[in-house]
Amino acid sequence: MKKQEVRLKHFGQTSWSGAECLLSGIAFCMAICLLLLTKAFSLQARAAVLPPAPQCRITYDFGKGKTYTVTPELAMTMMVTNKDGSYYLDPKTGYYVCDSNKMQSFFSGLQKLYPPQNSVPNTAGFQKTDGTFLPVDGTFQMTGYFDVNAEINYLAAAMMEQRTETHTPILRCGGTYVEIDIANQILYYYENGIRRFSSSVVTGNHRLGHDTPTGVYQIRGKQRNITLTGRGYASPVKYWMNFIGNNYGIHDANWRSKFGGSVYLTNGSHGCVNVPPSDMPELYGMVQTGTPVVLY
Repeated sequence: MKKQEVRLKHFGQTSWSGAECLLSGIAFCMAICLLLLTKAFSLQARAAVLPPAPQCRITYDFGKGKTYTVTPELAMTMMVTNKDGSYYLDPKTGYYVCDSNKMQSFFSGLQKLYPPQNSVPNTAGFQKTDGTFLPVDGTFQMTGYFDVNAEINYLAAAMMEQRTETHTPILRCGGTYVEIDIANQILYYYENGIRRFSSSVVTGNHRLGHDTPTGVYQIRGKQRNITLTGRGYASPVKYWMNFIGNNYGIHDANWRSKFGGSVYLTNGSHGCVNVPPSDMPELYGMVQTGTPVVLY
C-alpha cells in the first residue's frame, strides 16, 4: 500500500509539471504575439506619419541621347534607415536624411552604365597633381570619371530641394593624360589615373612673349627625327608630339643643359615644351595620339 501511494504521488507531481509547462508555453507565445503586434502597430503608426518622398526628378544627361532619371522612388533608396529598416528622420527638420554611402554606391553603379567613353565634356574642372582644381574649356571631350564627392553634394541638395531639372554630370579627368605645370616647370603623364612619368621641362620664353598657351588640348600626332623651323631658327629633334596644329608640341632639346626652375622666364623656348633628351624617349613611348594635354 505504501508503495502504491508513492507511485500516485509521483504521478501527480509529473502531471502537474506537464500542465505547468503547457501554461508557461502558452503565456510565452502570447507574449511574443503581443510583442510582434505592438511592433507592427508601431511601424504602421510611424509609416502613417512619415513625410512624403522627395518630389524630385533629376535627369542626368550623358550626351548622345543617353539619360538617367532619379525619381522619388529611387531617391528613397538613398536615405538613412534605422536598424529595423524604418526611415530615420532628422530630429530638427522631421525629414529624411541622405545616406552618403548609399549615394556613393549609386554613382559607382551609374558609372558602370555610362563609362568614360560615353561621358560628356568636362565642365567642372581638372584636378591638378597638387590637389587643387583648374577650370577647363568644356568644349573639349575629355576622358573622365564622375567627381563622386561633387555629385553627392549636388544630388543630395537637389533631392532635398525637390528639384525637377536636367543635370550634366561633374567629371574629373581621371584617366590618361599629360599635365604640364608651367609655374613649376614640370610635366606629368598619368595612365588610367596613375602617375607613370614626370620630368622638369622648359616652356615658352616669358620675357619675349613666347609663353606656351594654357588650356586643354590633345596630342595630334607623333613624329621621329624632324627639324623644327621658324623665324630665325631650325632645330633638329628626335621626338616630336604636337598638340596645337604643327606650331606647338612636346619635344627633346639637346641644346639645353638646364631644365626646370626659372629658365623659361628669360631663356625659354619659342612656345614648345622642351623635355630633357634623356627623358623624352620614355615619354614618347607611352603617350598615344589623342591623349589629352592639360597646360596651366
